[in-house]
Amino acid sequence: DMTGVRFVIQAHMHGYERFELNGRTYITTGGGGGTLDNIDANIDRPTCAQRVVSGAFRHAVVVEVKGTGLDATVIDETGMTRDTFTVPLGP
Repeated sequence: DMTGVRFVIQAHMHGYERFELNGRTYITTGGGGGTLDNIDANIDRPTCAQRVVSGAFRHAVVVEVKGTGLDATVIDETGMTRDTFTVPLGP
């Protein structure tokens, strides 16, 4: 049961993806080590086609918890910001 879940982090694929689906933010963050994958390998799947942001780059995700939500910044190995998003907390 995912009632109340607003933010899901996974790391199966080596790269970065963000989805906004059914009131949840999903990210795939696997850009810290191994060989970068083809992030478009599954683009033919309906859910994969709904990505908001994606890229095959080495990165880190910095998440700051605030009173009203989570603020996240995705930074690549050169220090460039690749994505930012906010996940609201509460009802």
